[in-house]
Amino acid sequence: FRLKSHFLPHWDSNPFEPSSPSSLVQYERVKTLYKVLSSNFDVLITTPISLAQKVLSPDEIISNSIEIKVNHEIKYSELPKKLTDFGYRRVEAEPDEGEFLLAGDRLEIVFPDSERLIVELFGNTVELIELNREKVEEFVILPALEMIPDRKRLSKIEKKFPELIEKHLILGE
Repeated sequence: FRLKSHFLPHWDSNPFEPSSPSSLVQYERVKTLYKVLSSNFDVLITTPISLAQKVLSPDEIISNSIEIKVNHEIKYSELPKKLTDFGYRRVEAEPDEGEFLLAGDRLEIVFPDSERLIVELFGNTVELIELNREKVEEFVILPALEMIPDRKRLSKIEKKFPELIEKHLILGE
């Protein structure tokens, strides 16, 4: 008998520290919340601290994801802004954790958990998806950060702590 479980970790920073949780922990939380919404499971494993922390609403998780499928179209022109809004940094060379490279008809993302996604396009049509060098038919790109950088949402905090908001928006920290 086997149970299908998901683990929702707690943040690796205290609530009153002037730094955000690591992008790896935030990504793992978003990924787990997405799995809870989109798959069948038997048990959600968490900690008392995590249980007390606010999470994204189901609508926020779904609206802040990019579903890609082979032979389906995506909005290529919107990818750079959307991925940047999701907390990924655009680079012009080999991406590292939390970064993406968009060059020609090729998108490469390295997620905070070190998984590497390569998407090859022809115009707006997805021709190939590889996750860790294995072909897959579909994949959902989730935000790298649990608190999606958004000036509108952060305006109240920004008035009191502008330097923290800049650090969060620019560095994803």
